[in-house]
Amino acid sequence: MNVAIISGNLVADPEKQTGKTGTVYAQFTVAESRKGPSGEKTNFFSCTCFGKTAEFLSEHGRKGGRVWVEGELSQDTWQDQEGKKHSQVKILAMRVEVERREKTAPARKQPEPDPMFDDLIPF
Repeated sequence: MNVAIISGNLVADPEKQTGKTGTVYAQFTVAESRKGPSGEKTNFFSCTCFGKTAEFLSEHGRKGGRVWVEGELSQDTWQDQEGKKHSQVKILAMRVEVERREKTAPARKQPEPDPMFDDLIPF
């Protein structure tokens, strides 16, 4: 099973782009901090979402905003111009919730599920 669920704050505004095939996607980084016996530790997670989720996040997600991300881990590997191999684990987000700060009370809002991922879910 390959499931990742994280919550944290957006490091920057999400970057919405359109791929060569016309698919809309957004790349973003989530910072998650916690206090432990040796002090505070912050982890940074690179994430990508597609379709309606990308549209939603690019419209509602802002730097510093709190988000909840659910998806799967994916490892990217590549070779630079000098021939050195690189690798990075990312989260392919299937669901993203954004905390909206309103004058009354904070509320979480989420987009409709993206049917693009229906065939990837085994249940």
